[in-house]
Amino acid sequence: MTIDRNKYFEGGKFLKAADVKDGSKFVIERFEEITTRIGVRPILRLQGVETPLGLNATNLDQLVEKFGENEKKWPGKKITIKLVQTTNPQQGGAACTGLRIA
Repeated sequence: MTIDRNKYFEGGKFLKAADVKDGSKFVIERFEEITTRIGVRPILRLQGVETPLGLNATNLDQLVEKFGENEKKWPGKKITIKLVQTTNPQQGGAACTGLRIA
């Protein structure tokens, strides 16, 4: 039997750095909230992408700065996703590649 890490940490449910190229451009389809094992989490659905982009505080703040606080006006807006070196607090601060909305 093989351990399914995604089953425990929900890593398979969200867009990851390995799923996109640095500088990829996307169009927002809609903003949603979903419930995860750690509570309610904001996500973006992107046109043509099945896996949602889970939003951390940094990316959510960037969206609000770019497009305003009314998420109902975000559909159709274009975003660029950059790959950055960061740390993962859910993995004890381990270094990782993260997604940032530019």
